[in-house]
Amino acid sequence: MHWDEDIGKRKIDSALEKLGRLNQSVKIETVEETITEANVSQLVAGFDLIV
Repeated sequence: MHWDEDIGKRKIDSALEKLGRLNQSVKIETVEETITEANVSQLVAGFDLIV
């Protein structure tokens, strides 16, 4: 998902770019937050796929 040209970029931005290229009709929502035991249920609720 991350290539040499992505060095220095945030991984969330690099992943969004690559996934968007794969299928432009898919809605991608990014969340820049550390997953913890306390917030994992809230963060993943309602999503079909978590990367």
